[in-house]
Amino acid sequence: NLRSVAMPGVEFVMGHFFRGLNTTAPAVHGQDPGPADRETAVAAQMAADELVCEEMTLEKFNAA
Repeated sequence: NLRSVAMPGVEFVMGHFFRGLNTTAPAVHGQDPGPADRETAVAAQMAADELVCEEMTLEKFNAA
């Protein structure tokens, strides 16, 4: 039925996933980003949210 997970498939996908990781970079987990980084991230998220809302508004006009 092709709905079962087969180990060769899992190994194939995970092999590609781990080859794509940059394991030589320093770990960043557990580090608190500075205030400037937080502000930049919040501003970027707000801009993305605004774009999504604008797209939804335009879709309403397209449907009419």
